[in-house]
Amino acid sequence: MLLSDADTAAHLEAAQARSLLAQGRAARTLHPAALITTLSVPGGAALFTRAAWTRKLNHATTITLNPDTLRTLQEAAARHGVPLDVDVPTHAPAGTLTVLADAGFRMVAAQHVYAADLRTWTAPDTPRHAQAVAVPPDLHAAFVDASVAGFHAQPNPRDPDLLALLARIALTRVDVTPFAVLDGARVLGTAALAHLGDVAHLHLGSTTPTARARGVQTALLHARLTHARAAGATLAVMSARPGTASARNAERAGLHLAYARLTWRAGTPRP
Repeated sequence: MLLSDADTAAHLEAAQARSLLAQGRAARTLHPAALITTLSVPGGAALFTRAAWTRKLNHATTITLNPDTLRTLQEAAARHGVPLDVDVPTHAPAGTLTVLADAGFRMVAAQHVYAADLRTWTAPDTPRHAQAVAVPPDLHAAFVDASVAGFHAQPNPRDPDLLALLARIALTRVDVTPFAVLDGARVLGTAALAHLGDVAHLHLGSTTPTARARGVQTALLHARLTHARAAGATLAVMSARPGTASARNAERAGLHLAYARLTWRAGTPRP
Protein backbone atom coordinates (compact mmCIF):
# COMPACT_ATOMS: atom_id res chain seq x y z
CA MET A 1 0.00 0.00 0.00
CA LEU A 2 1.21 3.50 -0.81
CA LEU A 3 2.30 5.53 2.19
CA SER A 4 0.74 8.97 1.89
CA ASP A 5 3.45 11.13 3.41
CA ALA A 6 4.26 14.76 2.67
CA ASP A 7 7.10 13.90 0.29
CA THR A 8 4.92 11.56 -1.77
CA ALA A 9 2.14 14.14 -1.92
CA ALA A 10 4.58 16.83 -3.04
CA HIS A 11 5.95 14.52 -5.75
CA LEU A 12 2.48 13.71 -7.06
CA GLU A 13 1.41 17.35 -6.95
CA ALA A 14 4.51 18.36 -8.92
CA ALA A 15 3.42 15.88 -11.59
CA GLN A 16 -0.08 17.37 -11.50
CA ALA A 17 1.42 20.81 -12.11
CA ARG A 18 3.40 19.54 -15.11
CA SER A 19 0.24 17.99 -16.52
CA LEU A 20 -1.65 21.27 -16.15
CA LEU A 21 1.06 23.10 -18.10
CA ALA A 22 0.92 20.41 -20.79
CA GLN A 23 -2.84 20.93 -21.04
CA GLY A 24 -2.19 24.58 -21.75
CA ARG A 25 0.42 23.88 -24.42
CA ALA A 26 -1.94 21.49 -26.20
CA ALA A 27 -4.83 23.96 -25.99
CA ARG A 28 -2.58 26.62 -27.53
CA THR A 29 -1.70 24.25 -30.37
CA LEU A 30 -5.38 23.62 -31.06
CA HIS A 31 -6.42 27.28 -30.65
CA PRO A 32 -3.40 29.44 -31.55
CA ALA A 33 -5.48 32.64 -31.63
CA ALA A 34 -6.87 32.19 -28.11
CA LEU A 35 -5.44 34.01 -25.11
CA ILE A 36 -3.90 31.18 -23.09
CA THR A 37 -1.64 31.80 -20.10
CA THR A 38 0.48 29.12 -18.44
CA LEU A 39 2.40 29.98 -15.29
CA SER A 40 5.00 28.01 -13.39
CA VAL A 41 4.97 29.17 -9.78
CA PRO A 42 6.88 27.97 -6.71
CA GLY A 43 5.26 24.68 -5.72
CA GLY A 44 2.87 24.45 -8.64
CA ALA A 45 1.42 25.85 -11.85
CA ALA A 46 -1.57 27.70 -13.26
CA LEU A 47 -3.52 27.74 -16.50
CA PHE A 48 -5.92 30.46 -17.66
CA THR A 49 -7.84 30.34 -20.93
CA ARG A 50 -11.32 31.24 -22.13
CA ALA A 51 -14.06 31.58 -19.53
CA ALA A 52 -16.23 29.17 -21.55
CA TRP A 53 -13.67 26.45 -20.92
CA THR A 54 -14.58 26.51 -17.20
CA ARG A 55 -12.29 25.59 -14.34
CA LYS A 56 -11.20 22.48 -16.25
CA LEU A 57 -8.80 24.80 -18.09
CA ASN A 58 -8.83 27.72 -15.64
CA HIS A 59 -7.25 27.10 -12.26
CA ALA A 60 -4.04 26.91 -10.28
CA THR A 61 -2.59 23.95 -8.42
CA THR A 62 0.09 24.38 -5.78
CA ILE A 63 1.40 22.97 -2.53
CA THR A 64 3.03 26.21 -1.32
CA LEU A 65 1.81 29.77 -1.67
CA ASN A 66 2.91 33.22 -0.56
CA PRO A 67 1.08 36.56 -0.93
CA ASP A 68 3.17 37.66 -3.92
CA THR A 69 2.46 34.47 -5.86
CA LEU A 70 -1.23 34.71 -5.01
CA ARG A 71 -1.36 38.26 -6.36
CA THR A 72 0.29 37.07 -9.58
CA LEU A 73 -2.38 34.39 -9.94
CA GLN A 74 -5.18 36.85 -9.19
CA GLU A 75 -3.91 39.29 -11.80
CA ALA A 76 -3.65 36.56 -14.43
CA ALA A 77 -7.16 35.30 -13.70
CA ALA A 78 -8.51 38.85 -13.90
CA ARG A 79 -6.93 39.37 -17.33
CA HIS A 80 -8.90 36.35 -18.54
CA GLY A 81 -12.11 37.34 -16.78
CA VAL A 82 -12.31 34.08 -14.84
CA PRO A 83 -12.60 33.34 -11.12
CA LEU A 84 -9.45 32.10 -9.44
CA ASP A 85 -9.64 28.54 -8.13
CA VAL A 86 -6.57 27.25 -6.31
CA ASP A 87 -6.22 23.50 -5.74
CA VAL A 88 -4.20 22.64 -2.63
CA PRO A 89 -3.46 19.17 -1.20
CA THR A 90 -4.17 18.35 2.42
CA HIS A 91 -0.42 17.94 2.97
CA ALA A 92 0.17 21.64 2.18
CA PRO A 93 1.98 23.67 4.85
CA ALA A 94 -0.28 25.59 7.21
CA GLY A 95 1.15 28.83 5.84
CA THR A 96 -0.39 28.13 2.43
CA LEU A 97 -3.87 27.90 3.93
CA THR A 98 -3.28 31.05 5.98
CA VAL A 99 -2.36 33.01 2.84
CA LEU A 100 -5.56 31.86 1.14
CA ALA A 101 -7.79 32.50 4.16
CA ASP A 102 -6.33 35.96 4.76
CA ALA A 103 -7.08 36.84 1.12
CA GLY A 104 -10.71 35.78 1.51
CA PHE A 105 -10.50 32.38 -0.16
CA ARG A 106 -12.83 29.64 1.04
CA MET A 107 -12.82 25.91 0.39
CA VAL A 108 -15.59 25.07 -2.10
CA ALA A 109 -14.85 21.52 -3.27
CA ALA A 110 -12.67 18.48 -2.67
CA GLN A 111 -11.38 15.56 -4.67
CA HIS A 112 -9.79 12.38 -3.43
CA VAL A 113 -6.41 11.52 -4.89
CA TYR A 114 -5.80 7.80 -5.39
CA ALA A 115 -2.37 6.33 -6.00
CA ALA A 116 -0.59 3.03 -6.47
CA ASP A 117 3.03 1.97 -6.17
CA LEU A 118 3.52 0.25 -9.51
CA ARG A 119 6.56 -1.62 -8.23
CA THR A 120 4.25 -3.74 -6.09
CA TRP A 121 0.88 -3.30 -7.84
CA THR A 122 -0.83 -6.37 -9.24
CA ALA A 123 -4.11 -6.36 -11.10
CA PRO A 124 -6.91 -7.56 -8.82
CA ASP A 125 -8.40 -10.92 -9.74
CA THR A 126 -11.73 -9.62 -10.98
CA PRO A 127 -13.85 -10.80 -13.92
CA ARG A 128 -13.09 -8.96 -17.15
CA HIS A 129 -15.73 -8.58 -19.80
CA ALA A 130 -13.84 -6.01 -21.87
CA GLN A 131 -10.32 -5.32 -23.08
CA ALA A 132 -8.74 -1.91 -23.55
CA VAL A 133 -6.16 -1.00 -26.18
CA ALA A 134 -4.11 2.04 -27.11
CA VAL A 135 -6.04 4.09 -29.68
CA PRO A 136 -4.56 4.15 -33.20
CA PRO A 137 -4.67 7.42 -35.18
CA ASP A 138 -7.47 6.22 -37.46
CA LEU A 139 -9.78 6.02 -34.43
CA HIS A 140 -9.00 9.46 -33.00
CA ALA A 141 -12.26 10.96 -34.26
CA ALA A 142 -14.22 8.06 -32.77
CA PHE A 143 -12.31 8.53 -29.50
CA VAL A 144 -13.45 12.16 -29.32
CA ASP A 145 -17.07 11.28 -30.11
CA ALA A 146 -17.19 8.50 -27.52
CA SER A 147 -15.54 10.65 -24.85
CA VAL A 148 -18.13 13.37 -25.40
CA ALA A 149 -20.99 10.86 -25.35
CA GLY A 150 -19.79 9.30 -22.10
CA PHE A 151 -19.22 12.53 -20.19
CA HIS A 152 -22.33 14.24 -21.55
CA ALA A 153 -24.50 11.40 -20.20
CA GLN A 154 -23.32 12.08 -16.64
CA PRO A 155 -25.28 14.26 -14.19
CA ASN A 156 -24.70 18.00 -14.70
CA PRO A 157 -22.84 17.51 -17.98
CA ARG A 158 -20.42 20.06 -19.36
CA ASP A 159 -20.80 21.70 -22.75
CA PRO A 160 -20.14 19.20 -25.58
CA ASP A 161 -17.69 21.59 -27.24
CA LEU A 162 -15.61 21.70 -24.06
CA LEU A 163 -15.76 17.91 -23.73
CA ALA A 164 -14.56 17.55 -27.31
CA LEU A 165 -11.73 20.00 -26.65
CA LEU A 166 -10.57 18.03 -23.60
CA ALA A 167 -10.50 14.84 -25.66
CA ARG A 168 -8.58 16.55 -28.46
CA ILE A 169 -6.10 17.94 -25.94
CA ALA A 170 -5.38 14.38 -24.80
CA LEU A 171 -4.79 13.35 -28.41
CA THR A 172 -2.54 16.37 -29.02
CA ARG A 173 -0.29 15.99 -25.99
CA VAL A 174 2.93 14.16 -26.82
CA ASP A 175 3.10 12.76 -23.28
CA VAL A 176 -0.35 11.12 -23.38
CA THR A 177 -1.40 7.68 -24.59
CA PRO A 178 -5.15 7.42 -25.30
CA PHE A 179 -6.95 4.15 -24.57
CA ALA A 180 -10.31 2.74 -25.60
CA VAL A 181 -12.45 -0.34 -25.24
CA LEU A 182 -13.67 -1.41 -28.67
CA ASP A 183 -16.54 -3.50 -29.97
CA GLY A 184 -15.43 -3.92 -33.54
CA ALA A 185 -15.00 -0.37 -34.80
CA ARG A 186 -17.34 1.01 -32.13
CA VAL A 187 -15.77 2.74 -29.12
CA LEU A 188 -17.42 1.78 -25.83
CA GLY A 189 -15.23 3.75 -23.46
CA THR A 190 -12.24 6.06 -23.45
CA ALA A 191 -9.46 7.17 -21.12
CA ALA A 192 -6.02 8.77 -21.16
CA LEU A 193 -2.64 8.10 -19.57
CA ALA A 194 -0.16 10.95 -19.12
CA HIS A 195 3.50 9.97 -18.75
CA LEU A 196 4.99 12.45 -16.26
CA GLY A 197 8.44 11.12 -15.49
CA ASP A 198 8.07 8.33 -12.95
CA VAL A 199 4.42 9.28 -12.36
CA ALA A 200 1.55 8.03 -14.52
CA HIS A 201 -1.53 10.25 -14.43
CA LEU A 202 -4.79 8.43 -15.21
CA HIS A 203 -7.55 10.75 -16.41
CA LEU A 204 -10.42 11.38 -18.85
CA GLY A 205 -12.15 8.05 -18.23
CA SER A 206 -15.70 7.78 -19.57
CA THR A 207 -18.10 5.09 -20.78
CA THR A 208 -20.74 5.52 -23.46
CA PRO A 209 -24.30 5.21 -22.10
CA THR A 210 -25.10 1.89 -23.80
CA ALA A 211 -21.91 0.23 -22.51
CA ARG A 212 -22.40 0.82 -18.78
CA ALA A 213 -21.97 -2.08 -16.33
CA ARG A 214 -19.81 -4.06 -18.76
CA GLY A 215 -16.45 -3.60 -17.06
CA VAL A 216 -15.29 -0.90 -19.45
CA GLN A 217 -13.65 1.35 -16.86
CA THR A 218 -12.08 -1.62 -15.08
CA ALA A 219 -10.48 -2.66 -18.36
CA LEU A 220 -9.28 0.88 -19.03
CA LEU A 221 -7.74 1.18 -15.57
CA HIS A 222 -5.95 -2.17 -15.77
CA ALA A 223 -4.62 -1.47 -19.27
CA ARG A 224 -3.26 1.94 -18.31
CA LEU A 225 -1.65 0.72 -15.10
CA THR A 226 -0.02 -2.18 -16.93
CA HIS A 227 1.17 0.11 -19.73
CA ALA A 228 2.51 2.68 -17.27
CA ARG A 229 4.53 0.10 -15.36
CA ALA A 230 5.98 -1.29 -18.59
CA ALA A 231 6.93 2.26 -19.60
CA GLY A 232 8.94 2.71 -16.39
CA ALA A 233 6.55 4.59 -14.11
CA THR A 234 6.74 3.73 -10.43
CA LEU A 235 3.68 5.67 -9.24
CA ALA A 236 0.20 5.96 -10.70
CA VAL A 237 -2.28 8.63 -9.66
CA MET A 238 -5.84 9.66 -10.42
CA SER A 239 -8.44 11.85 -8.76
CA ALA A 240 -12.15 11.38 -8.20
CA ARG A 241 -14.94 12.99 -6.26
CA PRO A 242 -15.68 11.12 -3.02
CA GLY A 243 -18.32 8.42 -3.27
CA THR A 244 -18.49 8.33 -7.07
CA ALA A 245 -18.23 5.37 -9.41
CA SER A 246 -14.77 6.61 -10.42
CA ALA A 247 -13.63 6.42 -6.81
CA ARG A 248 -14.98 2.89 -6.42
CA ASN A 249 -13.37 1.82 -9.70
CA ALA A 250 -10.01 3.17 -8.53
CA GLU A 251 -10.17 1.19 -5.31
CA ARG A 252 -11.22 -1.99 -7.11
CA ALA A 253 -8.28 -1.57 -9.50
CA GLY A 254 -5.82 -1.53 -6.60
CA LEU A 255 -5.30 2.20 -6.07
CA HIS A 256 -5.51 3.57 -2.55
CA LEU A 257 -6.66 6.88 -1.14
CA ALA A 258 -3.50 8.96 -0.69
CA TYR A 259 -4.85 12.38 0.28
CA ALA A 260 -7.43 14.98 -0.71
CA ARG A 261 -7.04 17.94 -3.03
CA LEU A 262 -9.06 20.95 -1.86
CA THR A 263 -10.32 23.72 -4.12
CA TRP A 264 -10.20 27.25 -2.69
CA ARG A 265 -12.08 30.14 -4.33
CA ALA A 266 -11.91 33.87 -3.71
CA GLY A 267 -14.45 35.42 -1.35
CA THR A 268 -14.10 38.33 1.07
CA PRO A 269 -10.67 39.08 2.58
CA ARG A 270 -10.27 39.04 6.34
CA PRO A 271 -10.54 42.51 7.93
